[in-house]
Amino acid sequence: MASTFEIRVPTVDQWDEVRRVDARAFGIVAEPMEGSRVADMFDLERFRIAVEGARIVGVAGSVALELTVPGGAHLATGGVTWVGVDTTRRRRGIARLLLDEVHRDSVERGEVVRALWASEASIYSRFGYGPATRRHDVVIDRRSLRGDEVVRHGTDPVVAFAEGQRRDLHLVEVWQHWARERCGEVSRPEGWWRRARQRWDRAEGDSPPAITMVCEGGYLVYRVVADWDAPPGSGRPGHRLDIVDFVATTPAARRALWNAITGVDLVAEISWRGLAPEDPLALWLPDARVMRTRGLVDALWLRVEDPTVALASRSYATRDTLVVGVGDSRFELDASPTGASCRALAATASVPTDVEIAPEALGAWLLGPLEPGRLMAAGRIRCRDVTIEQRVATLLAAPKAPHCSTLF
Repeated sequence: MASTFEIRVPTVDQWDEVRRVDARAFGIVAEPMEGSRVADMFDLERFRIAVEGARIVGVAGSVALELTVPGGAHLATGGVTWVGVDTTRRRRGIARLLLDEVHRDSVERGEVVRALWASEASIYSRFGYGPATRRHDVVIDRRSLRGDEVVRHGTDPVVAFAEGQRRDLHLVEVWQHWARERCGEVSRPEGWWRRARQRWDRAEGDSPPAITMVCEGGYLVYRVVADWDAPPGSGRPGHRLDIVDFVATTPAARRALWNAITGVDLVAEISWRGLAPEDPLALWLPDARVMRTRGLVDALWLRVEDPTVALASRSYATRDTLVVGVGDSRFELDASPTGASCRALAATASVPTDVEIAPEALGAWLLGPLEPGRLMAAGRIRCRDVTIEQRVATLLAAPKAPHCSTLF
């Protein structure tokens, strides 16, 4: 029974065992980490472990983040991560015990939103989470490109390679500008950057350390997996270039970096699992068919703890007032392009509900949502009549879909 497990805060001395539990759960290799590095990268007070006797059988934790919402406001957010339970101790309520403790800790820290990347889409809806952003998994047939790979402009910035401190300072500066304005993006704490630089600076499998291109207003980090005989027997080099991190704050920076990356020698295929839904790349290519979408998948999942704070934090496309039902609670939302207010209504209030939002869809409403009509068709948003459906669609309209590129 779940009552036989004790939930504790891990110590630095236990971290290697915590990493082994996490590695077994996700099928990855656990690398040892010195205690000083643990303290630099993680706040262990935000983590919880499930202990059975002297054995750690589960782990979950969070990191302190800020989430950008429409209008440019930033919500204090608990980024839930490292959720794993020993395979031999499944179906005993351990994950729920761990997440309950992590959620409680996040609330006590004043974070009104919880965010995560779901390793399996079937798990987290029962904990109140729902997908709030999506991403394209694309591949570009580099060999089929001819001439100018991407539409060029004479004012596009110059691209150069960067290493060391120059690279690190540029990436953080560009990122901070990007994350402040991009709806759905989350902040990257210094511990995140430390872990990223360590990964990028070492070889992975058949790939050497990552390479970084920079320009004014953007950067692109990539790895090349060498293949000198692709397809087998052809005697032709056909390397695969994997984009690791790509941020551009202007269309000119994005064009310049795409032109540079499509010109890398000996590459047959370029892959990226982080293209934003509205990215214009396919329209820039001389032949859009050289880019194929392998998948359009969920990315950031959100759980909104306090609707009065969260729904009032963002701006909306029009001015409107709606009575919104979420679970057993109701709220009056007074929305406008310059801001909003949201207050809880008493259970005895006789005002009719205009919109019912499933709790797991509240994060999608907060950021966009993905598409109002799609959520309505799925029954995640239910409106009192067709007129209100139209008002909601107009209220939530946005030029860009929310997008998150930061794994944590």
